[in-house]
Amino acid sequence: MTALTNKQIGEYFNIGDTAVIKEGNLVEVLLKEDKQLKQKVNGVFLAFSV
Repeated sequence: MTALTNKQIGEYFNIGDTAVIKEGNLVEVLLKEDKQLKQKVNGVFLAFSV
């Protein structure tokens, strides 16, 4: 969802790149299971793509 590397994201949040991967996987599962969350996330992406 971004051009940043896992290492760069981890540095921003002060976590390791492995933690970024784990959280990314969790978010992926949540987006598949929660349609309301998916709609909200898609809305954010639409708002920033203009």
